[in-house]
Amino acid sequence: MVIFKDTIEIKATPEKVFDWFANMEKNYKIWHKDHKECRYLKGDSLEIGSVIYVEEYIDGYLEKTRFQITNTRQYSQLEYKALFPHSIGGARFVFIIEPYNSGSLFTTELHLGHKIGLLNRFIQILCVLFNNKLKAVKQHITEEQENLKRILEEG
Repeated sequence: MVIFKDTIEIKATPEKVFDWFANMEKNYKIWHKDHKECRYLKGDSLEIGSVIYVEEYIDGYLEKTRFQITNTRQYSQLEYKALFPHSIGGARFVFIIEPYNSGSLFTTELHLGHKIGLLNRFIQILCVLFNNKLKAVKQHITEEQENLKRILEEG
């Protein structure tokens, strides 16, 4: 189940957007004021199987999350799945970069859920219980979208 999807037009080529993500360790902290740390624990840059560790504040709480890169399509798509304990909710992010006019459409999708129906029911209950946290995550994603646009268009 897709919980949140946000798209923004960026006046930068898909290659420029994609390359910005290829330098995530350098760019992470400037992407959002609540981003605190980013480093690769395994692999490098945008290799499938690489594991990246991030720290960021969401709703006033420091979140420490490890993500594994599960898919990359050069200049068009990146997929990250959360690792344990965040993987319990089936969390994964998909970043889609599409050519648009002389720039790009950049979409962030936050997916929560599993292929097993019983686990999805559990996720639905958690979403109700942690509704304020989900709202904060959605707001954070929107701010990341706006910041990325500003960074790439000004840079």
